[in-house]
Amino acid sequence: MIDALRGDALLREAVIALLVGVMLLGVAIWFDERNANRAETMATLQFNESNRLAHEQNERAEVLENTRFVRQAAMTAAEILPFQSLNLVGAMLAGLPLGCDVSSDPGRVSCASFHQANLTDASLAFGDLTGANLSFAKLTGGILARAKLNGADLTGADMVGAHLNGAQLNGADLSNTDMTGADLTGADLSFADLSFADLTQANLAEVRLADGRLTDADLTGADLTRAHLTGADLGFAKLAGADLARADLTDADLTGADMVYATLTSANLDHVCYTSATTWPAGFTPPPATCPPS
Repeated sequence: MIDALRGDALLREAVIALLVGVMLLGVAIWFDERNANRAETMATLQFNESNRLAHEQNERAEVLENTRFVRQAAMTAAEILPFQSLNLVGAMLAGLPLGCDVSSDPGRVSCASFHQANLTDASLAFGDLTGANLSFAKLTGGILARAKLNGADLTGADMVGAHLNGAQLNGADLSNTDMTGADLTGADLSFADLSFADLTQANLAEVRLADGRLTDADLTGADLTRAHLTGADLGFAKLAGADLARADLTDADLTGADMVYATLTSANLDHVCYTSATTWPAGFTPPPATCPPS
């Protein structure tokens, strides 16, 4: 009887020892797997970081080479200036002579082409880009202060937050551009085409837009204080919440324009054209409409 009990006790101890051993082995395996996973994760992170740094280094080298190419072409007065699709992120291209005479070159063969180029945060300030092709270029945060862009093609360009203060854009094509939050203070956009452009929250204070085309443009919340909009076409433009205080809208076309919550303090509305589809700020009484015969 005693021997049987001792045998049972030894068996239980053996089973317990076996279970403890299995548990310890499991814990050891778990620790090994965790350490292996950590090592693999660290290796992956280091690999990704190495790739990122290599990519950034290669991109900087590419931008530097492209910047040299543009500068050399500009300073040697090259007959053809093909810069389309180039990576010029953050490039310093200020003051370069890249303009052309559109009147003597209607096909714009000698005009600089930055079509679909990436000019994010690049500086083209004070440069001459007369007649240049910047259509569908990425100019987010670009610096074009006081640049000459007369007659330039900027259709479909991404100009979110771009700096165009004091720029010359006389007769430029800016249709379908995204200029959300852009700074165009004091810019000359006379005769420019901004139809379907997004100018939400843009700064257009003291801008010159005489005879400009802004049909279906979105100017929601834009600053247009003291803007010169004589003869401008603002048909069906969105001007909700825009500040037009002291703006000159003489002879402007406001057919179907949305000016709900707009500020029109001391704005000149002589001879403006509008229809019943035009919405005015609450309590505002517009002068009689003066529209040309249909």
